[in-house]
Amino acid sequence: MSRGHGVSIVRHPEVTREIKGFCYGATDVGLSEQGHASIAGISEQLIELQPVCVYHSGLSRARLLAEGIAAVAECDLVVDRRFQELNFGAWENRSWSAIFAEAGDDIARMIHEPDSFAPPGGETVYQLRDRVLLALRNIAPEGHSIVVAHGGPISAVRGTLAGMPASQWPGLVPAYGEAVHLTAADLATLLDR
Repeated sequence: MSRGHGVSIVRHPEVTREIKGFCYGATDVGLSEQGHASIAGISEQLIELQPVCVYHSGLSRARLLAEGIAAVAECDLVVDRRFQELNFGAWENRSWSAIFAEAGDDIARMIHEPDSFAPPGGETVYQLRDRVLLALRNIAPEGHSIVVAHGGPISAVRGTLAGMPASQWPGLVPAYGEAVHLTAADLATLLDR
């Protein structure tokens, strides 16, 4: 049941519960027991797409699922760090409550000023979007590819495709292990911007 040329972007499995409530965008955090256990089932579902290649962000929470898919599908595996989650800079590895106590309304500036506001030492939401779109340009042109990525990159792709403002993108983050399928026409729309 190949989808032909296209890309499916899947969010990594559930992360370890110890990191809940913390900002961990570009930080390499592990999977929960449930996250590890879900890899086989997600892989079995996605091989129905007959992928020619599986890409991942290089962070272990994405890499582990990508390796599982590529092993079952017997296809190439490629690391592309441009698919990583938003780099929150100095906010990484801190609790959201501590960040909010220090930064206050600046947290909201990330989505209301996506072109200009970045956490100290981090990147803007539009910088995230632009690097992900650039990475999509390098996807294998033949057949179907799978990208194992993160909530931020996936919501940026979905929001851009739908023409939605960045303030609405957080509502487009898929569930752990959920895939978003992009047709060749979707990719052409995204890459022509």
